[in-house]
Amino acid sequence: MKKKLPFTAGEWDAVRWAAGAVTEAAQADDADRRAARFADLQSILAELRGRYGNHPLLWETEADFTPDPLAAADMYRHAEAAAVATDWPTMSIRLALARVLAEELDLRSDAREVLLACRDELPWSLEADCLAWANLLSECPPDVPAALVGTRPGAARPVALRGAD
Repeated sequence: MKKKLPFTAGEWDAVRWAAGAVTEAAQADDADRRAARFADLQSILAELRGRYGNHPLLWETEADFTPDPLAAADMYRHAEAAAVATDWPTMSIRLALARVLAEELDLRSDAREVLLACRDELPWSLEADCLAWANLLSECPPDVPAALVGTRPGAARPVALRGAD
């Protein structure tokens, strides 16, 4: 499901240039230059938010380049909410959020919830996104109730009967 972006080609070229500059600085392991280029990117994104409102792609792009995982997760949540509110696809946002939650913050249960929230988009998603979704989900098993931890399948467990006093 492809939706038209509200930004002009020139505006989006500026975002792509700034994002590329952040990437180049990070690859060069130049923290000062990365911080300066990230500030440039944030400035461009803030200007576009001022013109077009809280578009999900603006939040997602900023989150993609935010070095702090907690801040990035918060921005992905903003992107997710904006996407849901405007009927924008959430797959890329939720995949990125789930990756941060699972791999950087070790919040696998939260990551699983995020992944399950976008499962209805899988039939219309790219194969690479479906694969990433499945791989992340496999890293986020469901929580097992404490009463079942360490028990063998089929093992008898005590059961309280009503009226057995």
